[in-house]
Amino acid sequence: MEELKMDDLMVSTSEKLTKWKSEPTYKDLYSDYEEAVASFKNHKAKIEQWERDRSGGKQIKQIDKRRSTVRPLLIRKQNEWRYPSLEEPFLSTDNIFKILPRTAEDVEAAKQNEIILNYQIDVLLNKPKFIGELVRTLVDDGTAIAKVGWDVEYETVEEMVEEAVYATPQESLQIINSKYKNGEISAEEAKAMIESAQPVQIGTKQIKVQKEKLVKNQPKIEIRDTKHVMIDPTCDGDMDKALFVIDEYSTNMAELKRHEYKKVKYTEKSVSATGEIVEVEVVREEGLYRNLDKVQLNNEEYNEYKDKDVQFKFSDKNKQKIKAYDYWGYWDIHKNGKLVPIIATWVGNTLIRLEENPFPFKKPPYAVVPYILKKGSIYGEADAELLRDNQDIIGKLTRAGLDIIGAQATGQKFIHSSILKDPSAKANYEAGKDVIYNAQVHPKDAIYVTNAEAPSPVIYNMIGMYQQEAESLTGIKGFNSGINGDALGSTATSVRSAMDATSKRELSILRRVNSMLTDIARMIIDMNKTFLDDETIIRVTNDEHITIKRDELAGVFDLKVEISTAERDNERAQELSFMLQTLGNSVDPMTSATIMAKIARLRKMPDLAEAVIENAKQAMQPDPIEQQMKQIEVARAKLELAQLQKDMEEADSRIIERLSRSTENEEDKAMKKAKAYKEAIAAKKIESEKDKIDYDVMEKASGLDTEKKMMEVNHSKDVDGLIKENEQLKQLLAELKNRVQQGAIQ
Repeated sequence: MEELKMDDLMVSTSEKLTKWKSEPTYKDLYSDYEEAVASFKNHKAKIEQWERDRSGGKQIKQIDKRRSTVRPLLIRKQNEWRYPSLEEPFLSTDNIFKILPRTAEDVEAAKQNEIILNYQIDVLLNKPKFIGELVRTLVDDGTAIAKVGWDVEYETVEEMVEEAVYATPQESLQIINSKYKNGEISAEEAKAMIESAQPVQIGTKQIKVQKEKLVKNQPKIEIRDTKHVMIDPTCDGDMDKALFVIDEYSTNMAELKRHEYKKVKYTEKSVSATGEIVEVEVVREEGLYRNLDKVQLNNEEYNEYKDKDVQFKFSDKNKQKIKAYDYWGYWDIHKNGKLVPIIATWVGNTLIRLEENPFPFKKPPYAVVPYILKKGSIYGEADAELLRDNQDIIGKLTRAGLDIIGAQATGQKFIHSSILKDPSAKANYEAGKDVIYNAQVHPKDAIYVTNAEAPSPVIYNMIGMYQQEAESLTGIKGFNSGINGDALGSTATSVRSAMDATSKRELSILRRVNSMLTDIARMIIDMNKTFLDDETIIRVTNDEHITIKRDELAGVFDLKVEISTAERDNERAQELSFMLQTLGNSVDPMTSATIMAKIARLRKMPDLAEAVIENAKQAMQPDPIEQQMKQIEVARAKLELAQLQKDMEEADSRIIERLSRSTENEEDKAMKKAKAYKEAIAAKKIESEKDKIDYDVMEKASGLDTEKKMMEVNHSKDVDGLIKENEQLKQLLAELKNRVQQGAIQ
């Protein structure tokens, strides 16, 4: 990002763009840029240094033709091994986003959000291209910055619609009369139709109409050049605390005018409820930029974006490259002390866009991920920062070895003067023909060819030492000794330890990328709720399509990104395979199928996983005949149980009845006995009264008064005893009855 000149810092003459109480000017916004540019220039210088290091470092000045200028690409080689290891965890997974609902009411919304989000990333946004640019920018520049937006595109299309065809007034009158005579309409209806003076529709015809159609309505993600995105240096490494982001990008006047703000009025034909083709005037606001006529083009604006190897400049000023700056930040636009998210754009010193942040998440639409964390900074560091010294030393050692070899006269011949007899023999020797030589001197002794002497082994040992140190710094095995079984160790344990250490370092980077993708996904979810069509049809499989409704996307969710490395997937697959072998037939088929499907997914075979689950479900479905027989057995068992319960109830009833009858018989016997006893007492009383009369006579005759009194006392005692005995008998009968009833109940 090139620093602007102070001569360009002047108040623009552009018109007021908003109705805010406190509208920021170009000078106000530029002040943030001016304060942050000093710290940003240091970061930009590092990125440019890393680019030179990736190309082998600074150029080697060749003093002598025999001196080597080779520059080993150690950093580039390390980066090339890093790219696929970071890309593969995302590209090998069909659906990288997993959305979990917070509450039961959010289940359906979470499912629809997961489907639409993965569809947009995989299909609409070209996931391989997006992930590739993300990983390469992250590894090369130490920081990856993604800008999230929404892409809308309209297109004028022709559609065939049906237009009503009406009869002439004379034909309409004839049609009305005909319908009246045929009894199709009443006289009142015919009169009303004639008085309305409306023609009668006699048919329809197909006509072409032009309509404005929304052909693209989807999110977009752009991996920005880290050298051109300035983030608030006071955010302390937290993007959520950044109060502004200034994004510099290349454009031209033709592109700006294509998005110039305007109100478009056009007439659109549509079919009314009565079938008539009616013309409706529609006004739609389009575009973003204003004040384009006040922009002063400066040829120097192109310099930042010219290619290093290609010098090219358009003759048409509308195509010439210019720099524009987007300011995403917060401003007190209402003078109430509250910051409001805004977006401003300027070219040169002219504001061409100023409005509130249009996105529903109301923050700068950027997501940032560092490669190597740097404390207190939003930006990270690249591997080049760690490997620069190693690459320089390896380069010097390599050039030293080549210089030693190059300084030697390799292949030079020394020929004894006596072996060739004459000049013709020498010419034949040089031409490669047969030669007549002096027999007194043997050719092996007369001709000596010099060979290159090997440089000192110290050079190779030091090169290997610094290559190993570079690999330990980055955790990347460069296979400097070639790809063979001993490249990672001589035993399985050493190989596993090295792979575990490497995968842990890669997972550390992947988790940071995971966090960035989560931020991007949350922004897209918020935009989907606002900008998506009312209904969107998505192809899930070749034969299955689903409809996503915008008003059903609202909810509260937990967002996860599914990532893993090949080493971790292989380890988990082996653990599950061992578990499956250990369980054997001791578990149900569905559990075994679930484990097998998980292994298939880890081996990147989703089709096999689905087939295993489907086959297990079909195998677990019961046989209809067998299921019907089981139902019959259950019904029969229920009938037998009901009959048994009925028999038990009848037996209990009979027992209670018998006990009741026994109790009644005992009571009858006791009552009869008491009645007989009572009658006996009454008879005895009558007999006693008779005896008393006789006795009175005798008593009077004999004078036995004393004996009479004694007999009356004894008689009274006997009666009292009988009454008491009768009461005791009643108590015994009542107690017997209670015991019988209790025994029947038990």
